[in-house]
Amino acid sequence: EIRSLHDIFENGYPEIEWKISKIIPEEGISLIFGKTSTFKSWIAMKIGLSYVFGSPFLGNFESKKGNLLYIDEENGMIILPHRLDQLIKGNFSEEDRLDLKNFYVANSSGIKLDNPSSVAVLNEIIEENSISLIIYDSVVRGMEGNEDQATDVRFVHENIKKIISKNKGISFILLHHATKSGSGINSARGSG
Repeated sequence: EIRSLHDIFENGYPEIEWKISKIIPEEGISLIFGKTSTFKSWIAMKIGLSYVFGSPFLGNFESKKGNLLYIDEENGMIILPHRLDQLIKGNFSEEDRLDLKNFYVANSSGIKLDNPSSVAVLNEIIEENSISLIIYDSVVRGMEGNEDQATDVRFVHENIKKIISKNKGISFILLHHATKSGSGINSARGSG
């Protein structure tokens, strides 16, 4: 459907609903990207903890509470729990630390976002565990295709849109590396 902007403004449009106020939409795809060692995983983990506890992200951005799947293909099963434990100890109580039944982790799972059979597995995980937010760390490990090719990255985006369509109210946060030479928004790999 094609509409004029005048018509859209005249007849109104829906407000954006947020999982994390003004940062993570209730339904959609968000991207955290940057050069290597720029704390992308730390930021994603902090967002994830805010969401599973329903506590404000960075003390300023209201958060809903829900079930999270953190797919970690980047750091390994030793690093992720240690980092999460540091974040929890610095921000939450010991009681909270032991009550993380809505924070799920898939480590070195082989789930590829451009592979239809992986998408089917992911849909099952979402349904079985009432997942409403997925953090995927990182896109380079979540593809069979080439992260530097926009045509390959398109399959990831299309599959995520299918997952969102099938599972209403789900959001994705993708962690992605920037090109070594670029800067700004156009330095995300696969964006050219």
